[in-house]
Amino acid sequence: MFQQISFFKFLIINLLLYMLLSVFMLKDAAALDLSEGNLDIINPVILAPTGGAKVTAGYLSIRNNGPSKITLLRVQTNLGRTMLHSTETDENGVVRMKHINKVDINPGNTFKMERGGFHIMILGMQQEIKKGDMIPATLVFSEKLRVKIKLLVE
Repeated sequence: MFQQISFFKFLIINLLLYMLLSVFMLKDAAALDLSEGNLDIINPVILAPTGGAKVTAGYLSIRNNGPSKITLLRVQTNLGRTMLHSTETDENGVVRMKHINKVDINPGNTFKMERGGFHIMILGMQQEIKKGDMIPATLVFSEKLRVKIKLLVE
């Protein structure tokens, strides 16, 4: 009986710690949200690579609050070669990544990068990153607009 109560307490304490840490991590990611002119950049994150991989993916959302279309041309970092990709699954279930040259975001719309869809692909990483690191990046848009952001490593 004593062991069951101790295990139950252990389980509850760990669950509470997990929930508390999750709140702080969400708060950190939300702290990276920013507004620049007519754009909102929401939840910019990058995944920590595993097993010594030299490739990773990043995600964010961009809301266009302006009166005209804006075009995302590329994302720049010092980590490695950075490209915009889309993940597509064909009728046979084969998953492929497709390079995207640009993304148009119409007025009032939000472009979402998320797992299994659009994402930032970083290849040939020059440095190691770990969870909690902040990676500087620049979003390059049409009309010579450049927005500096930080990607939180998750």
